[in-house]
Amino acid sequence: MGAWLDATGNEHRHTFIASGALALAAALAFAMVHRHFQRLGGAGGYRAPE
Repeated sequence: MGAWLDATGNEHRHTFIASGALALAAALAFAMVHRHFQRLGGAGGYRAPE
């Protein structure tokens, strides 16, 4: 991130955009994992390994 700030002339608004994009990517990844977990039975279908 520091190299990016140096390259953009210390435009800190770019860090806000980058962190927003990263948060969006994390939310999408969570939604995909959660959907897959639900398809496998969710919390009700979970059995701990023996």
